[in-house]
Amino acid sequence: MQPSATSSIISLLYSPRYRYTDAFDQMRARVTLIYALFSVVGSLLVIISALVTPLVPMFSTGTLLSAAVVGILPGIAIMALVHLGHLRFATFITYAMLMLSALGALNSGVASNLVIVLSLSMLYASLIWQWRGTIITAILQGLMILTAAALQIQGIVVPSRLIPVDQIPLQTLLDLVFIVAIGIMSGASSEELRRALRYTTRLVAQLRATSEVAQRTSSLIKLNELLQQTVNYILDRFGFYHVQIFLIDAEQRFATLEASTSETGKMLSQRGYRLAVGSQGVIGQVTLLGEPMTLDTEYDETVMTRRDELLPETRSELALPLIARDRIIGVLDIQSTRPNAFHQEDVESLGIMASLISIAISNAKLFQEQQTALNENRRLFLDAETNLREIQLLNQRLTGEAWEDYLRSRSTEVIGYTLNNNQLRHDETWTPALSEATQKRQPVITTDGDRQIIAVPVELRGRAIGAIEVETDSAVRQSDTLEMLQSVAQRLALSIDNARLFEQAQELAQQELEVNAISAKLQGITSMSELIKTAMSELSRALGAEQAAIRLGLALRNAPNTPVNTNGSNGKGPHA
Repeated sequence: MQPSATSSIISLLYSPRYRYTDAFDQMRARVTLIYALFSVVGSLLVIISALVTPLVPMFSTGTLLSAAVVGILPGIAIMALVHLGHLRFATFITYAMLMLSALGALNSGVASNLVIVLSLSMLYASLIWQWRGTIITAILQGLMILTAAALQIQGIVVPSRLIPVDQIPLQTLLDLVFIVAIGIMSGASSEELRRALRYTTRLVAQLRATSEVAQRTSSLIKLNELLQQTVNYILDRFGFYHVQIFLIDAEQRFATLEASTSETGKMLSQRGYRLAVGSQGVIGQVTLLGEPMTLDTEYDETVMTRRDELLPETRSELALPLIARDRIIGVLDIQSTRPNAFHQEDVESLGIMASLISIAISNAKLFQEQQTALNENRRLFLDAETNLREIQLLNQRLTGEAWEDYLRSRSTEVIGYTLNNNQLRHDETWTPALSEATQKRQPVITTDGDRQIIAVPVELRGRAIGAIEVETDSAVRQSDTLEMLQSVAQRLALSIDNARLFEQAQELAQQELEVNAISAKLQGITSMSELIKTAMSELSRALGAEQAAIRLGLALRNAPNTPVNTNGSNGKGPHA
């Protein structure tokens, strides 16, 4: 607690408690507090010296009271006025005290070393009122020096340091030169300080505005919304006349107007207004060179003619490149109604904002590209899912048709076996559990007293081709039985399908052998009638056909039900 209280007390001596919004007033308040502190400390030192050395005649009781009245009390009053916000009144009191001190110093004569006290009021006036205070103080102090010299020559004032009368004019001239030199140095230093303070204040304001713009735009992920709100924020926060953003296409050929703060610019943006990269003009050159450029339209009649049509109040323009990942992606164009409005410090501070905007635009573009890729991947996934579903349905249909053909070729609709009392017998009947498991393609569990019946479907490519049913004791764990049945059903489905394919392959191979055998027999016969008879006989044998027929001729000319041949017969041929 003690260090913080001490720090607060010390800060009162040089930091004003009243919040002065203007940076120059803040500086004036600090300078005034420092001068007041100097007055108080100086007076205290005089009093302490008088108490320590009481034998010195000059430090009498009157001197102590004068020091207290002239130095301490006004200094404390000045501090109070500064902390309460009465800065102008405090500065006049401080200036008056310094001028009185200078007047008191001249009582010692123009050749006294106390003339240096005049520099304090000169320096203070320069800091508070710049060149105006410097000139006024120099005139007043010059009159004071001339008056003191005249009084000293006439003998009205007897200085502490006596010099010959003929040397007084020279010493007066030296004092005047001293005052002028101090005034010039003080005024120049004050002007530089004022310029630096103005630059710092403006830079801080721009950086604060830049930070605010960056914070407001950092959460925006939609590119169009980001660009439009960015130009609006810059216009409102900095008070410019017009702000717009151009973005360069992927081919680095054109810069398209994407966002603008004027109605004309918005209309041009909707029409797709663009400029060629490297074209004449500020924006075209910035897109090519990637460096900031300023333009004062007051000295360019061509630009002024163009601005009169679109933005008639533009007097100066600043174009900043938007660079992301070492690539020029666009241009931030700012226009003002003041001539020569953009200085080097403005270019530097606004360049920081352009860099932050470039990052935000790059992130928004990246998000947009990722979103597009995500949507495309989602579309491809949905298409693949649809195709997979169609393939599964096709596989189910083909599997069903294949098994129907297989069973039809075996002249049966069901292939089944039942194990009962350790005896395996052929059985084609469907129990309720088997039928339900096949239709629903889900396991079916029923209980009958102390017995439990579990049926699981036999699935192949998403199509149920049958089911397995077992009856066990209720003491057997149902989950174990169900898991084993499902595993067996899966493997059984594959094995059954492989067996079907093997049988069909064998049948095809046997048919190929029969065809080859018939072809071998036909190759050795040269008679047309014998060929036909042999073919009919072998086909009937191989296929087990009871009736067959062969016709040779142009049957397309004949009516379907009234065959006619060229020999006048009824068109009937031999039958086998």
